[in-house]
Amino acid sequence: MESRYHPGRAVVSAIANAIPFVILPIFALRTLPNLLGPFLPPEVLSEVLSLESIILPLGIGVTILAALTAFFGKGLAGRAAFGTGRQLAKLAWVYFVFTGGLISLSLLGVSLFLDFHLLLYIFYAAVLLGALYFVVEYFVYRRAYRMAAYPTDHYAGGPT
Repeated sequence: MESRYHPGRAVVSAIANAIPFVILPIFALRTLPNLLGPFLPPEVLSEVLSLESIILPLGIGVTILAALTAFFGKGLAGRAAFGTGRQLAKLAWVYFVFTGGLISLSLLGVSLFLDFHLLLYIFYAAVLLGALYFVVEYFVYRRAYRMAAYPTDHYAGGPT
C-alpha cells in the first residue's frame, strides 16, 4: 500500500511552484526598473513596483497550497481541499497580476491599450477544470483508499 503522506513530494512541489509564481516575477520586477528606468515614465515604474505587493503574498500562498496538496495522497480530503484552494489562488494571482485583462500605457504621447480578456477567460476555464479535477479525484480514489486502509468489514464480511 502506498503511503498516504509524501513530505518529499511536498518539498519538490513547493520549489517547482515558487519559481514561476514568486522567484521569476520578483526577479523581473526588480530588474525591469534598472534596465528600462530611463525610458519609462515615473507612473509606469510605480505601477510595476506596486505589483510586488500583489505577487509576493499570492505567490507564497500558491506555493504553500501546492506543497500541502502534494503532501496528501490521492483520496484524502486534505488533498482535495488544498488542491482546489491552490487552483483558486492561481486564479487570483493571474487576475491581479494581469489587471483583469486590461493594460493601458501612455508613453511620449502615444497611448497603448491592450485587451486580452479572451486569453484570460481560456486560462480561467483551465484553472477551474483543475479545481474540479481535485474534487473528482477525491471521490474516485476515496473508495480505493478506504479499501486499502480497512480491507475487511468484520460485520459484513467484505470490503467497505
